[in-house]
Amino acid sequence: MSTIPAPKNNQSADNKKKANGCLGIIVILIVLSVIGNFIGKKDDADPAPTAAPEVTATAAPTEAPTAAPEASSTAEVTTESVASLVKMAVKDNFDDVDVSVDGDVITVNIKQNGIAAAYTLVAAGDADSKASWDELVQNQVAMCNQLKDSAHDLGRDDIVFIVQVLNDLSPDKTLVSVVDGVVYYNAADDVQ
Repeated sequence: MSTIPAPKNNQSADNKKKANGCLGIIVILIVLSVIGNFIGKKDDADPAPTAAPEVTATAAPTEAPTAAPEASSTAEVTTESVASLVKMAVKDNFDDVDVSVDGDVITVNIKQNGIAAAYTLVAAGDADSKASWDELVQNQVAMCNQLKDSAHDLGRDDIVFIVQVLNDLSPDKTLVSVVDGVVYYNAADDVQ
């Protein structure tokens, strides 16, 4: 029986990836906030309300023309535009990211080199690998929640976010699936 070699302790590379991941999420939040603020601003051309005029005896008023309804100053933020922002923000933090849209559902599929090997160590019972895996899952939950909050800031509470970590050696297999901040599947739970 062959043994699986222990991963090399490359703490600085792990810290760099974590820092890049956090930076990517911050970029998402900033971009979405800027767009939300830009779209959500009302037209400053509206005159400020004035005090009520003094009541005086005058001739019967003539009917004033009715003003045309004001056009909406906010544009609808499409699910596709949110998905594009998500892809721009996360693409540099992972080896391969695919962002897809189906109605009001945005799915972020992530493939990271070495994730299958990491899962193998978790399945073998390696405690350090399990702790790292649990952190990976919580990072995906946090990312999903941040995406949901950013969509809310854009007025899109109806968007559902699915973040999935795929097996890099067999991409048709999902290792972690998070929907709107809730872990729906964690392959590590199958081995406990």
